[in-house]
Amino acid sequence: MPLPQIQVGSITIISLSDGSMAAAPAGVWPSVPAEQWEPFQEYFSPDGTLAFNLGSFLIRENDSWTLVDTGFGNRPNTRGGGLAAELRRAEVSPDQISRVIITHLHGDHIGGNTVDVDGKSVPAFKNARYVLQRADWAHFQRPDVKSTSLPIVLCADPIEEAGQLDLLDGGQSLTAGISTILTPGHTPGHQSVLISSGDQKVVVLGDASHSPVQIAQPGWSPAFDANPEQSAKTRADLFDRIEQEGLIIAAGHYPYPGLGGIVRVEGKRRWQPLS
Repeated sequence: MPLPQIQVGSITIISLSDGSMAAAPAGVWPSVPAEQWEPFQEYFSPDGTLAFNLGSFLIRENDSWTLVDTGFGNRPNTRGGGLAAELRRAEVSPDQISRVIITHLHGDHIGGNTVDVDGKSVPAFKNARYVLQRADWAHFQRPDVKSTSLPIVLCADPIEEAGQLDLLDGGQSLTAGISTILTPGHTPGHQSVLISSGDQKVVVLGDASHSPVQIAQPGWSPAFDANPEQSAKTRADLFDRIEQEGLIIAAGHYPYPGLGGIVRVEGKRRWQPLS
């Protein structure tokens, strides 16, 4: 079976998954009372948890390949490890990737940045530029933050040491069809990705939103948002733009393959997966 993909003008976007994880809603949104989850039972698993995909998106523009986020990677004791097989299914080798856009520096988005060779972490995509917001880099390089984040040491520092890291200051155009949007709150320098070709546009959310329930409830900020108030405002503004401009959504943590849009049902916004 081919991997899920969409065509945006002349650009192809392929949905990949590094794996999945599940969590009780109270563990992710502890401030949301249980009764407020009643309208969203369709997203619950039988055991009462919510499933979260560990998604990445592969973008083909002309003959160039860009990868957005790299999952947990295949090191022990993570729920990832599927990205390499997904790339093989897409018939794209790591050496063909010319750009890796990192939405932010959490472990489930950078784990596949590197691989271990002879006891040393080295870039998994040796021909790629890794693109990140400077504000995120500065935050996660702080000694008090870095000391509690092994993924930074294993999956971010080696990229800089190899000379493959490009730091951005705010939203920026990277190619004719790919640009970044600053969407802070989850982390200080979180970025989303806008893909445009012809009259079609797709926004890769990153962790600006973790679940379809936030389309109806953008004020629900998860416990691991660095700045919940800023995150809620970012999410509300982003969903306004998506609805107003009719953008397609590519959401790595939504139910796989995470491709869809916003529709109105009885005046309320909700997630509509692409058929």
